[in-house]
Amino acid sequence: MKTSFNVIALAALLTSGIAWADGLQLGRDVFINQCSGCHSVLPGKVKVGPSLFGVVGRHTAQEAGFDYSQAMRRANLIWDRDTLIGYLSSPKKFLPGVKMTYPGLADANAFEPLYEYLSTLK
Repeated sequence: MKTSFNVIALAALLTSGIAWADGLQLGRDVFINQCSGCHSVLPGKVKVGPSLFGVVGRHTAQEAGFDYSQAMRRANLIWDRDTLIGYLSSPKKFLPGVKMTYPGLADANAFEPLYEYLSTLK
């Protein structure tokens, strides 16, 4: 009986790892399709928008080399899960006065994988 439990536990662990890897790939795909035109994941590489390398846990308006809007500079937020998801759902509604012209991520199922992917960029 103990062996069966260990096999079941191992199978569950492997399955969750596969699901996590699939989620990361989905998050990467969302980034490529929705964000990469304006943002880089390379440290310090500013495009139209700031680099998103290390964004999770960072304070707003802290990426060197990017000219942030007054609204973003005054926001004093930390890019955590809730802040990122709120912002990405509708940037201009979440934080009026920001420069980001992106209307928002329409697919609610894409938020969590995108957040998980951005969390790995450290």
